[in-house]
Amino acid sequence: MLWTVIGLYLLLVVLLKIPAIQAFMGNTAASLLTKKLGTEVSVGRVEIGLFNRIIVDDVKMKDQAGKPFFRASRLSAKASIPALLRGKISVSSDSSAGGSCPMT
Repeated sequence: MLWTVIGLYLLLVVLLKIPAIQAFMGNTAASLLTKKLGTEVSVGRVEIGLFNRIIVDDVKMKDQAGKPFFRASRLSAKASIPALLRGKISVSSDSSAGGSCPMT
């Protein structure tokens, strides 16, 4: 049973290295965030790395007035798998690169 779970996880990681799947995940994430936040969000691609790392590239968000609010070329976070299995989100580390957030 354990090897089945490990095998499925590794298969998922390999499949998520395919650019078309990463772009689909990015579009899906952008749609969900746009709906949840009530403002325009775009995501270039989403990559799931080994050991529960989530990498999101080309993130752009507009404020409620439609002006650029946040931009990052890469966001990365490491999530807790046991917390996710309990329906909670727990981030143990995060980082960003190439970001800007105008303060006007």
